[in-house]
Amino acid sequence: MKEKQRKKKISKPVKAFNTITNETFEYTSISECWKTLDLKKSNIIAYLKGRYNGKTYKGWVFTYS
Repeated sequence: MKEKQRKKKISKPVKAFNTITNETFEYTSISECWKTLDLKKSNIIAYLKGRYNGKTYKGWVFTYS
């Protein structure tokens, strides 16, 4: 049952901008983003929901594409 629910779930693309190196990366989902960047998933979600108030999270800025 859970596997079917995961397949139905639509993921939103995420853009990650590194303020230190000025690089921009695009990911198809949040899970791909945190696995690639080696950051905590919950903190990326909190940033995207606006709990960081414009600050960066470890030099990264995240937005939905």
